[in-house]
Amino acid sequence: GGPPPEPAALATEGARGAAARGRTRRRSGADALLLGGALLAIAGVAALLGRDAEGPPPDALPPRTVVLADLSASVTRMRGDAALWLARTIRAAAAEAVARGDEVAVVTVAAEATRRFGPSADAAGLDELLRERLDAWTSGDDAAALSTDLDAGAAVALELLREGGRPPGSVVVVGDGVHTGAGDPEARLDDPAVARVDVRTPRAPERYDLAVDAVRASPRVPAGVPTRVAVDLTLAGAAPADRTEVQLDWELRTTRTGAFAGQRGLRRDTARVPRGDLEGLARGGRATAELLLPPLPSGSVDLLVTARLAAPGEPPAPDAFPGDDRGGAAWLVGDPVRVLVAAMGGASERAARSLAGEALDGVDLVPLASPDEIEARLLADVDVDAVLTLDVPLARLPAAALTRFVTERGGGWIHSAGWSRMRGDAPDLARLDPLEPDREPRAPRDVHFLVDGSGSMRGVRWRRAKEALARLVPALPPGDRLAVRTFTLLLGDPRLVFEASAPDEDVAARRARMDAALKDLARTEIPGGSTDIAGSLAELVREGASETFGPAPTGAERERIVVLLAVGQETMGRGNGARMRRLLEENDTRLVPLVVGEGGGGRGYLETFLPEGERARVVGELDGVYAELQAAVEGTDPVAGARATASAPLPAPPALSRLRSAVQRARAGGVTPTLDLVLPCRPRETDGTPPTPLLDAVIAEDGDGGDGEARPVGTLVAAAEHGAGLTVGVALPLLDADGRAWAPALTRDPRWLAPIVREMAARRRAAADPEAGPAAAIERRPDGARLVVRGLDGPARERAELRAALVAPGGFDALGLPVPDRTVARVRLAPPRLDAEGATVREAPRPAALDAVPRGTRLELRARGGSLPPLPLVADGPSELRALGRPPSIRPRAPAGGGGPA
Repeated sequence: GGPPPEPAALATEGARGAAARGRTRRRSGADALLLGGALLAIAGVAALLGRDAEGPPPDALPPRTVVLADLSASVTRMRGDAALWLARTIRAAAAEAVARGDEVAVVTVAAEATRRFGPSADAAGLDELLRERLDAWTSGDDAAALSTDLDAGAAVALELLREGGRPPGSVVVVGDGVHTGAGDPEARLDDPAVARVDVRTPRAPERYDLAVDAVRASPRVPAGVPTRVAVDLTLAGAAPADRTEVQLDWELRTTRTGAFAGQRGLRRDTARVPRGDLEGLARGGRATAELLLPPLPSGSVDLLVTARLAAPGEPPAPDAFPGDDRGGAAWLVGDPVRVLVAAMGGASERAARSLAGEALDGVDLVPLASPDEIEARLLADVDVDAVLTLDVPLARLPAAALTRFVTERGGGWIHSAGWSRMRGDAPDLARLDPLEPDREPRAPRDVHFLVDGSGSMRGVRWRRAKEALARLVPALPPGDRLAVRTFTLLLGDPRLVFEASAPDEDVAARRARMDAALKDLARTEIPGGSTDIAGSLAELVREGASETFGPAPTGAERERIVVLLAVGQETMGRGNGARMRRLLEENDTRLVPLVVGEGGGGRGYLETFLPEGERARVVGELDGVYAELQAAVEGTDPVAGARATASAPLPAPPALSRLRSAVQRARAGGVTPTLDLVLPCRPRETDGTPPTPLLDAVIAEDGDGGDGEARPVGTLVAAAEHGAGLTVGVALPLLDADGRAWAPALTRDPRWLAPIVREMAARRRAAADPEAGPAAAIERRPDGARLVVRGLDGPARERAELRAALVAPGGFDALGLPVPDRTVARVRLAPPRLDAEGATVREAPRPAALDAVPRGTRLELRARGGSLPPLPLVADGPSELRALGRPPSIRPRAPAGGGGPA
């Protein structure tokens, strides 16, 4: 049998593979042993030859020295000669390593670790590298880093030391040895591959670094009470002896949006750290300064603190590391109303800023990057009270999530829309929208865009026309078909042929068809040349819709429209207007001419093709052509110059009647706005409770004066109850996709919106917690009876007057309007305080006028100006009051002028 095979031979037995082993299995035992021994012997020789061919054995490889050079700010900015010291120390470490036969590698460390040189047994190239690059290293991003991840550097060093199974090597740390990362570099370097670790530190720093380590505040604090904030400080390096105090400058922003867009005010102040704490800082410890902020109203708060080391009587100066001198914190005060804002094209933040106004104090408008985020936010954020969508097509909104949010969770949805409301592509969600376009039902349409192909349409004009046409494609209602054709002397081929689908079509399939159509439009260019308007139009009309779109669905009656976009100058002579009118009528085709050019010179010629009384539209240089195309396609013109006014006093549920009164009072408190454009709308007919108009749009017949008889345009704002929640429709986009507001006055003065979002928040919170909400009662005490209101935030100062107002039982007449109030008493509430359970308490002396109020009389506590929700009470005897349940109310933010920074 011979001696057993060497380990090397056994290790390479697999080199001959399973074929050899397979053959041995088919032989007799003796033959198998002989063959196996031969194979093992051959494999052993091959292994020895292979080892010799590869080079020296692993123990012949030289060890390595890895230099970890710290380039972070704690080394480079604390000393004036840092670059010179780094270069000298790195060269010395490399020279020592080469002298003892090591290969050298250089790794720089700051926030990250980066290989810079080697491994190499020749350090000559290192000198050139340091001369060329060290200045850039010590003044670049690494030098600005306030962190040093020595653990990441140690990990790179171990990789270099372990390569090839070489002997243990060395690690030389060039820097202050301070590690700020998450790992443990000492534990990592406690490895057999590391023979020694050498740390070469610079001299003591002559500069200092005062840093704000953290700013700590409670995530939520009550409104109207002072807020305590802790600022943790650290001090590194050598502070000048004359700088013996720390000054804290702080900026406070009270905001209306979660992204701090629309900042209302800024408050700056200064605090100082006690001398004893500063001495602790100088010894390398920490100090905590406490800021006592003034009482703040409900809403989001953002605090920014800047620390400076100063000399007494002198202004503070920044240190060598200004990047860490600041710290911040954000928190909620009180219980602000939270409204998600979604608009198309990334316009949500701009919309949130445009709605900033004192009436929305205590309302956080949280802009979303896209309407696609709505569903995730509704699922994740239980504090959302309402959703505001601005000219977002209903098909882009999450129907199921919004429906559950409104009907089950009691949330609110405000849909502000212009042309997007004309689409019928989301019938399930449309039932929640209390407004619909004021138009009659119509048949599906075939829309042909016939575009002038002459050279005068090239350039900016055609680019604007294509952008508008591209926006029309996703706006096409189900059943409609659309195509674009250019014309010169000849009629061009159909382009952008797109048929809108039924609502239940697969979304991916419809998007694929839409993308293909839009790509076809993008490739379409103006051919240039002379034009034959009449001939091309006649050819298109005679062809019929099937030549462009194919056969229509069986038995479907379709309306045919040709939108002619042309300069209007006929090159090939004048066509016969009467003949063209007959041709259009015989083929059941409606022509809508749009005249390009500021002068509209071709308008008269194109109007010869129209029935008497109809006019061509002048679209100028096409910068606003989208609205004209929409109006042409829809057959509906937006109305310009209308005014917002109170809606007619129609019967309504009590809650919506109260809301209507609040909206109309808020609207009456400002200047009556003129609406640039408004789309005629009406309340949507539903099977349940009909929507309640809140505001109407009217226009004066005499035009200029505005004081003649008003003609109604339609409903401007309407509300409807759905389950536990509330939906509101607005008949115009507060901000449309072009960033143009149809009614700037409604966004600049959003007082009309404030009661709506507060009512929505009240309903959502009542559905979540039926016991939530403020309540009031008379409490007997040894020092006299007091009117006590619990759970109601308000202004810190005693400037908010509330009155007790008498209303009839039920509170509303036959038309659903509130019965005129009779003031019983006026009270002034004291500033809010917190009771033992942390609830907000407001008090006032018991009004003596309650002695004359009969038992069972319904009362309400109301804020003057309507800034606080009414609290329903009932008189329980000649001198008692008790809460009439807990109304679905929200604790709103104090009106402007209350305590805290404005």
